[in-house]
Amino acid sequence: MCSGGLVGLLMIGGKMYLSHTCYKRRAIEIEALANEQGWQYRPGFTILLSGSLPNGETWQIRPTFGEDYRYLWQAPVKTSEEGVWVTAHRAGMFMTLFSGPTRYKDVGPPELQRQYFLAATDKELLHRVLTPDILNLLLNWPRRRWRTERSLKISLGHDRLRISTEIDDSADHLARLVDLGTTLINAYGQA
Repeated sequence: MCSGGLVGLLMIGGKMYLSHTCYKRRAIEIEALANEQGWQYRPGFTILLSGSLPNGETWQIRPTFGEDYRYLWQAPVKTSEEGVWVTAHRAGMFMTLFSGPTRYKDVGPPELQRQYFLAATDKELLHRVLTPDILNLLLNWPRRRWRTERSLKISLGHDRLRISTEIDDSADHLARLVDLGTTLINAYGQA
């Protein structure tokens, strides 16, 4: 009985040590990426990463706690145009019921249509935003290790671009999130 408890405690301690070691390694990798790119990195704060867009506006990535998503990338946009929404199919079905965009099943390649729900207030705006670079990023969007489907929601409105996603805590996945956000800003004509 006593040796079983000791083995259990050693296993829990070992797991905690490995988890902390992995966290520290990821934090070092993310900090190196941020320094290389000229971003600000603040582990443990409300805003994890932030940087500047070519137009001088600031983008930021922050962890989310009350949503189904793990990270939120957002940046301000200034336009009178309203709305593009791209989301994984599971979440997209409810989007048009509440927000009023039109779903477009004829925009983008069939693979994109199979993976994502695409809606907009204006079809031309959706065409303009879905550049070859954006299509490539969306079709190759990462998943967390244990998830079977992508978890991604993009909303582009008249005052901000917001991307919610569930990705791994890795420098590569966070760099992809920044790339998607800045590429969308450029496609939207805000850079």
